[in-house]
Order: sequence, then C-alpha cells, then structure tokens
Amino acid sequence: MANKADFYQKLTNKIVEDLKSGAIPWEKPWFISKAVNAVTGKAYRGINQLNLSVVSADLNLETTDMRFLTFNQAKEKGWKIKKGSKAVAEVVFFSVIEKEPEEARIEKTEEGVTRFPLLKYSSVFHASQVDGIPEPKVLKGFEFEPNELAEKIIKASNVRVIEHPNQAFFSTGDYIGMPDRLKFKTLEGYYGTLLHELAHWTGHPNRLNRGIFNSFGSEEYAREELVAELASVFLCAETGIEYVHGNHTAYIQNWLKVLQNDPMEIKNASTKAIKAVDYLLNLAGIDRE
Repeated sequence: MANKADFYQKLTNKIVEDLKSGAIPWEKPWFISKAVNAVTGKAYRGINQLNLSVVSADLNLETTDMRFLTFNQAKEKGWKIKKGSKAVAEVVFFSVIEKEPEEARIEKTEEGVTRFPLLKYSSVFHASQVDGIPEPKVLKGFEFEPNELAEKIIKASNVRVIEHPNQAFFSTGDYIGMPDRLKFKTLEGYYGTLLHELAHWTGHPNRLNRGIFNSFGSEEYAREELVAELASVFLCAETGIEYVHGNHTAYIQNWLKVLQNDPMEIKNASTKAIKAVDYLLNLAGIDRE
C-alpha cells in the first residue's frame, strides 16, 4: 500500500463525514436467539430467559439451538433423554391453587373459592440431550465464505473464541465471546464484530497494554470502544471486507457522546487503532507495503 497513513486518514475522514449526518441507530449484526420450550415453541420469560441464556454460555451448549424441555414433555412426544444426561437448569413457574373460603387468604372468586399462585420448579434438558427431537430451524443470514486474509489474522493471534448465545465481548479471562457465525445477518457483520473484539485483545497488558478493562460507560471505556471500532474498520479495509456505512458509524457515534463529541477523540483513537492493526498484521506476517 502506497501510504498507509493517508489510507487510514481517508477512512477516518469518511467516518467523521458520516457522523455529521445526524443520529444513526445501531443494531446488533446478529440474530437474537431466545430460549424456547421445544414442545410449545413459546419463549421463556423473565428470569427463566436470563437463566437459560447464562447456562447455555457456561456449558458451551449449541446456542444456534435454544430449545429446552422437561423429561415428561420428551416422554409425551416419544423422544428419549440420552443416557447419562442430566438436567441443565431449573425453570420457575406459577400454578393456580383453589381452596375453600375458610382456608382462603388471597383472592375470593364469585364461585366462593379462593385462587392463589403457587411457585413451582421444573428441571429442563437442552435439545442436544434428546434423541428423536426434530432438527432446529436455523436462522441463516448469508452463505459463509471465509475471507482468507481475515482468517489468517485471526489464526495468527491464537486467540480463544468461545461461543456465546447473544453477546460479543473480550473477556478479562483473555478470550473472545461471540455468537455462532450462522446467527449473523451478513459476512461483513460477522468479520466486523470479530475483528472489533480482536482489536480489544491487542490492548491486553501482555500485548499493547492500553488499559482496556474499565467500568462500563466510563470515558476510558468509551475511548477503548472507539479504538476497537476504528481498528475493525481499518482491518476490514485491509482484508477487502466491505465498509458497513451505518453500523460502524452508529457504534462510534454512541460512544463519542460519552466523550462530549470531542473530534480530537476520533484522532487519538485512530492513532491507537493503527497500532492495534499493525500489531495484528505483523503477527500474521502480512506486508502491506
């Protein structure tokens, strides 16, 4: 590449121009998977939804399939729980109990009986623990065609990537959490997200030591998000992945608000992003000159 500084400056200028167009809504580039009951098809709600999402991530379950069911539900459908399988979680629900008036404490009905909710628990299994259950319907946004250069950069980092049902992040445990690639709506969204998290990875104390582990919402956190997103833009350009006009800009816009929309923050973040890109390209042995 003739002049990498000019190249990155042009990309940064493009983003600054996009920012002038006003508020741009950011949306996750992947489909959101909700935990559902495998028999009824209904999504779990409240604490059950949260619990099953956490359990799926902790147990590294197949999160493109978020179906759960009880032992009795499987039995009624003629399916069998695999030998040795144990329930992965408990879900809570209320059932209505009726009692005569003299025993009543809560709601008296016109029929002269009282109804009140009783909290109950049910153990549930994941669909992968069940024989005979139909294959899940998979939301598929695109036909995945690996980008050779992007894959080379990711492989050279030797970073651990662990599947997470609904979040993308770099962990203090020095690994990246990512939704399954089949959940992403576009190829650009998938690589843009993974390269963003890989940029965070470069800031670890054992690498470029940017001081990346900060309180969510703080100015330091916002600055690191700007660095990672600009690095993602630069890496996508280096690897020939299309610049996603709206979402990159919207993400940067959100975090720039925390920094009072100071234009110098973009310039400072760009400098650090270039160092992150150089670090990753050097690891991969990619020569851009």
